[in-house]
Amino acid sequence: MRIIQILMAATVVGLAATPAAAGSIGPSEVGPTLAWESSCKRPVQPNLYLDDLESYYQALDQFNTHVAQVRRYIQCVQAEGKTDIDALAAAVASGMQNNQNAAIKDAEELRTDLEVQRSLLQ
Repeated sequence: MRIIQILMAATVVGLAATPAAAGSIGPSEVGPTLAWESSCKRPVQPNLYLDDLESYYQALDQFNTHVAQVRRYIQCVQAEGKTDIDALAAAVASGMQNNQNAAIKDAEELRTDLEVQRSLLQ
């Protein structure tokens, strides 16, 4: 059990002393060039034509309809983005935990092997 405490302390010290390097999500490296895309459909701008006061009011109605569509689009992008951020954070956390557990298990196995070999020397 003591080795786990030592490894955890070494991990904390190591993280503080070294610059963070990005991991990857599948084949895509995590970094500023990773581009997120939304599956929300962006509304198409209407073509507004003004010839007289009546066409102005029609254009105003089209504009207001478009603004409502843009609002719904932004809400969709925000909801989708939050869902993806949560899923990405969970995937990274799970991957981190799995890697840490594997490294600790390897160190424990090495310690056990060392103790067995030491006992054979006596």
